Amino acid sequence: MEISSDLQVIKPIITIVSNTFLSIENYVNIVEFDNNLIRIKTKEKIVQITGDKLVLKLKASGGAALHFIPLK
Repeated sequence: MEISSDLQVIKPIITIVSNTFLSIENYVNIVEFDNNLIRIKTKEKIVQITGDKLVLKLKASGGAALHFIPLK
């Protein structure tokens, strides 16, 4: 049985909504995390996010997705 290429996602998927929401899917691990800097390792690169008062909102089991929002 072959799996559709749409289902064989190995590249990171990054979704940004204005300055209120960021989601990273298909990451390897969290390299660094504090209120002003987040570094996430993917299979291809390290993604660096900077901002003020960043918060890890949700971490899906199995390292599938990360969601960040700024504190209000």
